[in-house]
Amino acid sequence: MGKNLALALLVLFFSVDAWSQVPPVPTGLTSQCSADALSVVLQWAPIADATYALRVDDVENNSPDCLGGWYCADPPDFLIDSLVDPSRSVSVIPGKNYNWWVHGQNAAGYSEATFGAFLCVAIPLPTDSATYDVDLTFTLNWSDNSDDELEFWIYRNMGFSPPRVGVVGKDATTFVDHVTKIYPGQDSVCYQVLAVSLSGESEKSEPVCGWTGVIWQPEMKAPSAPIQTEIQ
Repeated sequence: MGKNLALALLVLFFSVDAWSQVPPVPTGLTSQCSADALSVVLQWAPIADATYALRVDDVENNSPDCLGGWYCADPPDFLIDSLVDPSRSVSVIPGKNYNWWVHGQNAAGYSEATFGAFLCVAIPLPTDSATYDVDLTFTLNWSDNSDDELEFWIYRNMGFSPPRVGVVGKDATTFVDHVTKIYPGQDSVCYQVLAVSLSGESEKSEPVCGWTGVIWQPEMKAPSAPIQTEIQ
């Protein structure tokens, strides 16, 4: 019995010791900006038996009046604790410099942070911005996989920077979009949807596309003038 009691105490000691250790420092930080520079996906290597505390700081708005001197509750700043997945999509402002850091988190507390930085710049529109007038209607449908969303954001990709073209409320599963202009050579219009809750934004859905019905013909050019010849 004494031997079994000693073994039980040893197991208990190791169990308590394991729970008293904060997670290791996160590694493998990467950032990937969207084409329109309005969001960024932040990722890091997963840590076993841990959640994560993520911080994103717009370095231009830091102030002693802000939480911790950096979190000013403006849209550019972001924080979340107990994040389950080792990645997060965050809304940002194009052209601004950001610092970000992530802690491992468990019942024992927070690990030291690992830091990164990023700057998102939008892909410029083509210099030839000519458009053609059309009258198209697309009805977008999706499945509501969330139970805590506040609204859904709809993005339209016309081949370049995808703007947000609509916002609908919680539990919505459809959106009707009217397109009145397309770019030369454009034969489709693509859409993505994301859900928004108090905790932040979901990833965008996979793109779905509808055809414009416009058949673009190759540009026709008159032939070059013949070279002058002599009459024999």
